[in-house]
This record gives sequence, C-alpha cells and structure tokens, in this order.
Amino acid sequence: MGELSRLSGVPSSTIKHYLREALLPGKSVSLAKNSALYDRSLVAQIRHIKDLQTTHFLPLWRIKEVLSGKADAAMATVAAAVDRVVEREASGRTERVMALLQRGLTTDELSFLLEHGLIASGEVMSGDDLALCEVIIRAHEAGLTDGLSTLTVLQRYQQHVERLVAAEIDIFQGIVAGAGDALATATVESMKVSERLVTLMRRRMLLPIFQAIVSEDATKAKNRVTTTGAPAGLARHAKAKTVTEKEAMKGKQKQQRSEPAAALPSSPMQRRRRRPQ
Repeated sequence: MGELSRLSGVPSSTIKHYLREALLPGKSVSLAKNSALYDRSLVAQIRHIKDLQTTHFLPLWRIKEVLSGKADAAMATVAAAVDRVVEREASGRTERVMALLQRGLTTDELSFLLEHGLIASGEVMSGDDLALCEVIIRAHEAGLTDGLSTLTVLQRYQQHVERLVAAEIDIFQGIVAGAGDALATATVESMKVSERLVTLMRRRMLLPIFQAIVSEDATKAKNRVTTTGAPAGLARHAKAKTVTEKEAMKGKQKQQRSEPAAALPSSPMQRRRRRPQ
C-alpha cells in the first residue's frame, strides 16, 4: 500500500477508500496481516480516479460509471456539473408525493411529469422535482388554472422549452466541447448564462404584452360606459349638477327682469324738446 501511494502520489487512506468503494480491484496476494501485493497497473487507475475527482469534479458514484463503461468522462463531467448547480440552488427540503397530492397536485399532472421525464420517480420529492410540483400547486392556489387545462399548459411549455434547449445546444456546444480540462466550469457557467438570459429577456418581452392587455381591457370598459351610460352613482351626480346649474340660471334671469333699466343719457335734441314753452 505504501508503494502504491508513493508511485501514484495519492495518500494511502484515499486508496483504501477507493478499494472500499469498489473502484479498484482488491489485493492480488496477501503476504501478512498488514501486508499485501497489488498489481502495478493500479497506479495508473488510481491516478485516473484522482484526476476525475480533482479535474472533472466527479463524485465517486459517477466515477464508477465511467470506469465500468456506462458513461464517458466528458458526459459524466457535464452531468456532475448539472447536479452541482441543482444541489446548490435546492432548498434542502423534501416532501412526500402523497403530501403534494393532498396540497393540490393532481394525479394527472404527476403522471404527465413522470412520463415526460420532468421529475424522477420515487415516494419523496426534493430539489427541482419538488420545486416544479410546487409551482403547479401555487398556480392552483392563485386561481390561475380556473377554467384552464393544466396539462395543456404543461404540454405547450414543454414543446417550447424543447426548442429553446435545442437552440442553446447549438450556441454552447462549441464552447463546452472545446473546454478541455475546464469542462466542468464551462458547463456550469454556460448554464448560469443561459438561464439568466432567458429570465431577463422573457421578462422584458412579457411586460409590454401585459401592459397592452391591461390597456385593452381599460379601453373596452370605457367603451362600455359610453355605450350603456355612466354608472348609476355617476349618473345621479351628473343629473343633480345639471339641475343645480339650470336653477341658478333661472334665478339670475328673474333678478335681471326685476331690476329697473338704467336711464340712458338724453341727446341735446331731446333736452330741447322737453323745455317748457
């Protein structure tokens, strides 16, 4: 064991851990209670495992998939990077599927998510799976699904998101493929940039649409008032104001008729005619 450690540059305790996790074949020949012979080919395997850990940031269970041929190192690196992003953003909460159904998630919605691979199967939800289920529950609670088929909405979102993902693959494929030893970092950063771009651009595009909808509703309401007449309270107020204005005008006209007209100054000719003979 000491010789393996010296040749590979990996501590003996780490090599023993690899052995316990079945990442390495066991000892070839036992010499004594605390001594054994190991194949020299293990040196390269130990270095490879350590490289997958330190350079590609792979957990041991993914390294086992790589060593067994179930996945190549690049794909495992990308998958592990995605896992880290999900774990970092996860709240750490878990909830049983039965509890989610009691909170408002329907069995049809759960089946759709499972059939389309949007959540993992199991009796307990966590991470993105739990977050997705809770988004649907929140939509029910807010009344956003009244008179609306949730499954139809999910299908439409899935179709459009699939096209978005295809576009993102075209954009980032060259960057990730040429990342080399920085593959894990490139994957994580590409995900962050992509998600941020989608969030900001979507928000910017949705805002004027919502404003137009609100403006259109306000215009329709105004047209309804013009066509059908003002609301009762407003109509009474307008009628009372009109009556008051009419009464004030009548009073003013009556006052003008009761006052004597002002005498106009007479002309010189009129004054001569009025003199006594």
